[in-house]
Amino acid sequence: MLDLKDEGLYGTSAIGEGTAKWSAFSKLRETPNLFMLYMGARMFRVIPKRAFSPSQLEEARALLRTKLPMK
Repeated sequence: MLDLKDEGLYGTSAIGEGTAKWSAFSKLRETPNLFMLYMGARMFRVIPKRAFSPSQLEEARALLRTKLPMK
C-alpha cells in the first residue's frame, strides 16, 4: 500500500514499511497512465493512476504538483 501524505510518501508491505520525504524527489512526470517521481536522472518511483478512484486521482495530482516540479 502507498499513501500520499503532506510530508511525503508512506508505503507498507508484508515485509516492511517506509517513508520518503518530498525532498527526496527532484521532479514529477505525468503520463496518461502513471505518475513518475524522480529521485535522480535515471531513478524514479512509478505510481499507476489506476490505483486511484477518479476523485482520489485529482487529489493526488494536486498534492504532487504542489510538492514537486513538473518535468
